[in-house]
Amino acid sequence: MIKFFRKIRQKLLTENKFSKYLIYAIGEIVLVVIGILIALQINNWNENRKSGFKELTALKELRIELINNKQMLNKRSEVFKEKNRDGKYLQQHLEKKLPYNDSLQRYFFIPMSNYSFLLSYSTFENLKNQGFSTISNNELRNRILKLYDGNFGLLKDQENKYANLFSNSIQPIGFKYFKETGKGFEPNEYQELLTSNEYSNVLSYMVRSAEEFASFCQNSIVEIDEVLIDINSEIEKKSKK
Repeated sequence: MIKFFRKIRQKLLTENKFSKYLIYAIGEIVLVVIGILIALQINNWNENRKSGFKELTALKELRIELINNKQMLNKRSEVFKEKNRDGKYLQQHLEKKLPYNDSLQRYFFIPMSNYSFLLSYSTFENLKNQGFSTISNNELRNRILKLYDGNFGLLKDQENKYANLFSNSIQPIGFKYFKETGKGFEPNEYQELLTSNEYSNVLSYMVRSAEEFASFCQNSIVEIDEVLIDINSEIEKKSKK
C-alpha cells in the first residue's frame, strides 16, 4: 500500500497538469465527505436535543402528577382515618345496644361511602405509550415503574376488591337495612339492626379497611417523596445541559 501511494506521488510530480486536476478532484471529494460528516453531526445533535427536551418535559409532567397524587393521598388518608374513628364509634354504640338517634345516620353511611384513592395515572400511561426509553436514567426509570406498577398497583387492586365487595355485599345489605335520607342512612328497623351479624360483619370489615387504606396512603407518600427527589435531581441535571 505504501509503495502504491509512493508511485502515485511520483506520477503527480512528473505529470504536473494532470496532478492539478487530480488534486482538485480529491479536494472536492474531501469537501463533500466533510460536509456529509458535519451534516450527520448536526443531525445527531438536533436529535439528541429533541430527545433531551422530550425527556425533560416528561419528567416535569410526571413530577406534577406525583405531587398532585401525594396531595390527594394526604387528603384521603385523613378521610380514611375519620372513617375508622366514626366506624369504631358506631361499633361501640351498636355493641352496647344504645338507643337510636338521628345523629347516627351519618355513621351508618360509612360502609356506603367512597373508599377510592382517587389517584391520577394519565401522565404515566402517556409515558408508557411513548416508551419508557424516553427516560435515559435506568435507575430512575426502574424506580418510577416500581412506584406505579408496584405501590400504586396495590392501591388499584384494593380499589377493585372494594368495588366488587360493594356491588356484591355492601350495597345489597345497605338497601336491606336502611333508607337514604339527606343526613345519611336511617335504619328500617333499628332493633333488628342491633342483632344483625350481617351488618356488624360488614361494618367491622370497613373499619379495618379504613385503617389499612390510611396506612397504604402514608406508605405511598413516602415512596412518592423518594422518587420525587430522584426526579428533581435528574431535571436539574438535564436543565444544565
